[in-house]
Amino acid sequence: MKIITYDSLPSTNEFLMNETKKNATPWIVIRAIHQTAGKGYAGNPWESKAEQNLTFSFSLESSLEYRDLILLNKWVAMVLHTYLKGLSPLLFIKWPNDLIMKDKKICGVLIENFKRNGRMFSIIGIGLNVNQTDFNHVSKASSIAQLTAKTYDIEVILSGIMNLFQKEFALIEQKDWSTVNAYYQAHLYKKDQIAQFFIPSTQEYTQGIIRSAADDGQLIIEINAKNREFQHKEIQLLF
Repeated sequence: MKIITYDSLPSTNEFLMNETKKNATPWIVIRAIHQTAGKGYAGNPWESKAEQNLTFSFSLESSLEYRDLILLNKWVAMVLHTYLKGLSPLLFIKWPNDLIMKDKKICGVLIENFKRNGRMFSIIGIGLNVNQTDFNHVSKASSIAQLTAKTYDIEVILSGIMNLFQKEFALIEQKDWSTVNAYYQAHLYKKDQIAQFFIPSTQEYTQGIIRSAADDGQLIIEINAKNREFQHKEIQLLF
């Protein structure tokens, strides 16, 4: 594993994707002390204050097929949750790939992929709020420091996370999806609880119960005693 730190980059994912396409090398970590145009899932912006948080991307090479990528996403969430759960017992995975601590978002993930010569290359971007305490009145966002009343060594957290990713990569190589799925389902935010949702297509607010996250990426929610399946952006969990 090689970690390269830049003072500033628009997007660590974009930078590493370009580098990987030129020279496809796994386990390269690109970290930006200040990321100026970070991207989240489905094109959402990811804003982070310089020197207070972790914004980084790393590259993987695997034998995965495109149909496996939803489970790759679950694996990434599992590893991050495994490392961070020691900081707070109130840590959950919010579908599809956010981490929620004490009902606040502290981490987002963006995974981008391409195939070359039958091999899958994945760029995994992670934005983790560590020591930032001012979120400009964004009520759903917070940081580990703000929620635990402690300040953290960012370099130690980065090293710990990446060492755990390397250790747990055997699950990807073996395609041990039963272990990954079981962990993801066990720590899914608001699972089997009554929660509030918004459906943009109908402008409808409704109550429902998250029952599971399917292998095809859909979220299964029980609404009015019937299970319904939703893709990302088709429904919003209000928290």
